[in-house]
Amino acid sequence: MGWFVGLARKDERTLVFVYAMHDEKREESYAGLREKAALMARLPAFLEGR
Repeated sequence: MGWFVGLARKDERTLVFVYAMHDEKREESYAGLREKAALMARLPAFLEGR
């Protein structure tokens, strides 16, 4: 299980987020690091309101 918590600001907008990941099987890397990478790829679209 991994967590990624953060805050992002763009102009007048603030986005607070908490992402949690629970793997069904044991993985090589930490879930929190994988979740952070996935979120960072999606963050621009969130900030643009998509």
